[in-house]
Amino acid sequence: MARIGASVDIQVSKNKDWKTEKLYPCKAVAIIDQENKVDIGLISPASIEAYGKTLETGKMLANLKLEFKLGISRNDIDDKFADAEKYLEVHRDGIPELERESRASALWHNNNRAIA
Repeated sequence: MARIGASVDIQVSKNKDWKTEKLYPCKAVAIIDQENKVDIGLISPASIEAYGKTLETGKMLANLKLEFKLGISRNDIDDKFADAEKYLEVHRDGIPELERESRASALWHNNNRAIA
């Protein structure tokens, strides 16, 4: 199996998944060896348009360096929500007690206008 930093060949293939083939007609497939092929992901129409014939179905992109970039983790999401809660707590504490109900009512009314 290929390791990070190793070179790998990528082939542009036809996306045959009925749920996504109309929006994303092509996908990228890593050719690890003769028996092992791994779908990497779908190729956006914007990428196909930008790179033209470079990303035609059947094209092989050879000797590419294998690198993984991780997306956002569950802990990152939890941290962002904790930051938002802390921000709201600090700003709520800055509102005088006598104004809290009227401000909350105004916010509720403003946020629910489109529903009514």
